[in-house]
Amino acid sequence: DRQNTRHKAEVAELQKSTSAASENSDELSRVRNQLEESQQAATALRDEMEDLRERATATEAAMKEAAVANGREVEAMHKTVEQISGMNEELMRDLDRQNTRHKAEVAELQKSTSAASENSDELSRVRNQLEEEQKASA
Repeated sequence: DRQNTRHKAEVAELQKSTSAASENSDELSRVRNQLEESQQAATALRDEMEDLRERATATEAAMKEAAVANGREVEAMHKTVEQISGMNEELMRDLDRQNTRHKAEVAELQKSTSAASENSDELSRVRNQLEEEQKASA
């Protein structure tokens, strides 16, 4: 009877572990979804950054041509080009900061995914142990 009580306590503990591991599995799914969304957002950001870079480069080139073509406006055009270049650099710095922050978020999500995966492995181990103990007690 003492052995039966101990076995029931072990089964209850294993069921508690199984429940916790199931919750961890749900968390793993949530984290994976967040990671996928973050990766999609990063791709969209990179695409937008590249598009903005191309447009800024094209704008800068066009403005330089106009400055050369019109001698009276050379000085004004150079100033405008410098402003656009400065704005482009600031935009690139902003995008780089966003990208750095995103990479940190992705790293955190990957850490969470790894931890949840380890918990899932622990769940499998606990389930196997529970099955073995149930077979042994049968």
